[in-house]
Amino acid sequence: MKKLIAFFQIIFVLIFFTSLSNAQVSNLQVNGSSSPFTITSGDNLSWSYNLSTGGTSNVEIWVDVNANLSIDQGVDILMFQFLITDGDPEGENGPSDMDEEVNGAISFGPMALGLTPSSYILNFTENSVGQMITGTVAHLTSPSFTVSGKVTASAGFNVKDVIIEMNRDEEIPGVFFWNAITDGSGNYTIEVSADSTGPWELAILSEQNPFPTAIITPEYYEFYLSTTNTGYDFDVQKADAKVVGTLKDENGTPLPYVNVTLRDDNYENEHYVDTDINGNFQIGLSSDELNGQKWFLQAGLHYSQDGDTSTNFMDPRVELENAIVLNDSINQDLTAYFADTTITGIVSFQGMQTGNIPEILLIASTDSAESYAYNDTITGNYSLRVSSKLGPYSLFGVNIPGEYEHITFHDIQPGATNIDFNYTLTDVEKINGSLPTQFGLKQNYPNPFNPSTTINYTIPDQVGNDNVIVQLKVYDVLGREITTLVNNEQSAGSYKVQFDANNLGNGVYFYQIIAGSFVDSKKMILLK
Repeated sequence: MKKLIAFFQIIFVLIFFTSLSNAQVSNLQVNGSSSPFTITSGDNLSWSYNLSTGGTSNVEIWVDVNANLSIDQGVDILMFQFLITDGDPEGENGPSDMDEEVNGAISFGPMALGLTPSSYILNFTENSVGQMITGTVAHLTSPSFTVSGKVTASAGFNVKDVIIEMNRDEEIPGVFFWNAITDGSGNYTIEVSADSTGPWELAILSEQNPFPTAIITPEYYEFYLSTTNTGYDFDVQKADAKVVGTLKDENGTPLPYVNVTLRDDNYENEHYVDTDINGNFQIGLSSDELNGQKWFLQAGLHYSQDGDTSTNFMDPRVELENAIVLNDSINQDLTAYFADTTITGIVSFQGMQTGNIPEILLIASTDSAESYAYNDTITGNYSLRVSSKLGPYSLFGVNIPGEYEHITFHDIQPGATNIDFNYTLTDVEKINGSLPTQFGLKQNYPNPFNPSTTINYTIPDQVGNDNVIVQLKVYDVLGREITTLVNNEQSAGSYKVQFDANNLGNGVYFYQIIAGSFVDSKKMILLK
């Protein structure tokens, strides 16, 4: 019997690995044909092919510099590289599977693409096996506009074969990008058709940026096309410090095309990059950003700008142990843990009825990961997806209406239920009157006090009238946090809040405000 079981196990393994080895791209067609294609820049491009059901294909678009119909590393230029998974409606760093069905077939287009005139090779593979099609993109007969500039760089950088791309909102009908490649002196010219609706954003193509840790100035241009579109130059300088690493899941699998953010603790400096196909990332910093502050590194796997919190990972995050200094080259890998359990509860607000509850963003956090969820605005229910391998968690909400107290839960275990956020009205009072012109923290009154005192502060009227997150905390002389008086978004205005020290002993205390980039603190004396 054991021999029979072993026999079937061997057969299963052979079938499994045979199926893997046979997984490949087939029946490739571009613009409806398996023959080489010829289009003019700005024309439609489409493709279709077969692969294993639910499989993932690697797509590469190469500029065939020497026009020899084969990919020559170091000679030809890799313009785009991305993954397409059968049935994926989103895409990974590129187009999606447009039929959105898990059926062993991929389709894309037709879509108008402003590829720079040249010879091309389109290479489609699954498990490194697949097909390619060559083609030619011709110049526009009579370009309506040209956009030109130059890339200059410090010693050690090659300004040849840099891809410059201008793009616009994909919702605008027509060609959503046009690109060009620099010559040996760094010069480029993009030819554009009469389809000119803007605004356009012009930058060195981030997906194939040959200067991953360099400082590029400016990062991009935003403009409308006019009769003259010249002088859009980019300067590339060596970074004064860098942070590099690899993003992997808890099983050691690299995670490609994920946004990684490096920011300082004052939110004054932020850098965003995407991991490459192998999960690697590189971030460069200039000397004027290195001021001895703390830095945080985080990957955006769990939460997206459209509110999607359904992905399978928590966001990995780390605080770098030491301040980044001149000439540092820091290697810091990130590990993403699967969200395999939940923390649940209800959100409610004092004085508000069920069915009309504000939507807030709830966060579960540890030193190494975060996850996010929104509450239901009808029932107040929320469910935070977390990892059972991490914890305990701290839970808090953001975007809390300004008149309500902030709540933070500590030491919450994965799988916990009934962690309810019952927000009550705060003692913070907004004072009517003209809007302040600057941030300010005033001396508490009375001072010395017994047992309560009033603290006043101001939030100026800012450009765009954006709210700012305000934190007002009280510390003892040893720097230990006593209480948080304010922790929420507030609009421009003058505010006052009461601090009750009835349960504290005589002595010196400090209160500190952090509002955006504004930080200030003052001393107060409790004398009973």
